[in-house]
Amino acid sequence: MKEKNKIKSAEVVGYSFNKIFFGLFVIIFGLTSLINCTGLIYLNINYCLIWPLFIVFVGLSLFRKNDAVSTALGSTIATLCVAMVSVSFVSSIPFDYRDVSILPLDVAKESSIKKANINIDAGAGEVRVYGIDTGKLVEGEARTNLMKVKIDSQAENDVQNVNIGISEGKWFNNGNLKNEFSVGIDKGTPVDISINSGASNNFIDLSGVKAESVIIHTGASNVDLKMGEVLDSANVVVEAGMSTINFDFPKTAGVRISTESGMSSQEFPDFISIDKNTYQSLNYESSQKKINVSVKIGMSSLTVGWYEPEKKEKVYLYYYNQLEDKENTCDFKFVTPVEREITASDNIIEDTINLLIKGQLTDEEKNQGFATEYPNQEFKLLKSNLTESGTLTMEFTEVPGFTSGGSCRTGILMEEILKTVRQFPEVKKIVFKPDSLFEP
Repeated sequence: MKEKNKIKSAEVVGYSFNKIFFGLFVIIFGLTSLINCTGLIYLNINYCLIWPLFIVFVGLSLFRKNDAVSTALGSTIATLCVAMVSVSFVSSIPFDYRDVSILPLDVAKESSIKKANINIDAGAGEVRVYGIDTGKLVEGEARTNLMKVKIDSQAENDVQNVNIGISEGKWFNNGNLKNEFSVGIDKGTPVDISINSGASNNFIDLSGVKAESVIIHTGASNVDLKMGEVLDSANVVVEAGMSTINFDFPKTAGVRISTESGMSSQEFPDFISIDKNTYQSLNYESSQKKINVSVKIGMSSLTVGWYEPEKKEKVYLYYYNQLEDKENTCDFKFVTPVEREITASDNIIEDTINLLIKGQLTDEEKNQGFATEYPNQEFKLLKSNLTESGTLTMEFTEVPGFTSGGSCRTGILMEEILKTVRQFPEVKKIVFKPDSLFEP
């Protein structure tokens, strides 16, 4: 009986350092992940440096049980490992930065490029990516009280490479974390996009962007990705840890998804299984537009949804071209069109006028000689009305000095609106309000 108790006691001692080590490791890993997911505190724990501890644990488990030397050596190793993990905590802690800096993200589009590579290294927090048509390649802002943000843009041949990232930072914020990236990307430029983020919320709307390739590397995060139908093909790669991933695809596109996942739930409506890890939408073979997706995730949920893409319509905006008017004749024949694509709506005429008076010429159009005095922040279209007989009445704000100052200037401002409106055949007559709006 005493012999049995002796053996049982030795087994407990023999296993104790393994259990203590592994238990502490699991608790620490779980707590850091939970804390980072809440966003209240960000602990700069690099999990890539922690995973070798699993190998250490496997080695410890191979030590002989009931052996005093193995027990002592294993306990020493386990204590050192726990100490190293604790040091990584302490090195993260003693900072508290509450002031939020708003940093502009502004990158001009080089006139010679045909494509762009956009790399975003955002760290923990929130990342928003969306399409813009302001004439800039990248436009947005970063709001942070943790880090300094750097932007680098280099054009090489016909490709512009843009890197937006963190140059240095303070990793503990005492529950006042603020690290948000809002990045607008030009809708008219084909792009490859790469996003690296830590514990973060990622809202990526590329429905209007010519995204040829999208690569997302993230940790314990939420990822909402909406792809568009602008291009005939696109490739998407997502690598994530403990995450919730939502895809939205246009119904006009065929989609194929390859997955490598651990413990995860998956919802793929209107897909068929090609093999164990590959799924294909019912319309994949027949669709002209195809999106190929590769997903590598850990303990995650993955859902796929479909949306009806917005209908687009081409319109023309008329602006004065000063290079063509070489002799400065102020002849209205030099008010010529640039092409735009806008979302179709019930009032396409009003939408087109509003786009015109925003005056958003691209750098390429400016190089071609187009110029305009629009926009003026106070000059706005208040309302418009088109009667059945074809009379279009437009009421604008009256801005002293903006629509006056000489017949040439006021004439061109008015002619830009008139020619833009006359492209719509249903308009037979145009009336401005107030009546004196464009008087010299």
